[in-house]
Amino acid sequence: MTADPTGLNPGTYTGKVTIASATTNETLQVPVTMSVSAIQQSILLSQTGLTFTAVANGGVVPRQTFGVLNTGSHELDRGCDYFLGRKLAGG
Repeated sequence: MTADPTGLNPGTYTGKVTIASATTNETLQVPVTMSVSAIQQSILLSQTGLTFTAVANGGVVPRQTFGVLNTGSHELDRGCDYFLGRKLAGG
């Protein structure tokens, strides 16, 4: 998933990302929020993405982490809302 703020006015935008099971056709909607600022900000992530692979009835999928470094000249809001770990029924 990528988010491109090009052409958006400063403000807060909300939406949903739908995650679908390829085997059960079940879906899970994850709420997402993107804040667009008029102040130039910059971050550096420790990796470009996360991949989770699981087997039905195979146990808990190990959690993964990533680092965020502020490389800009202004303080970044460290607030973070997340909605992960909810398992699709039957998965």
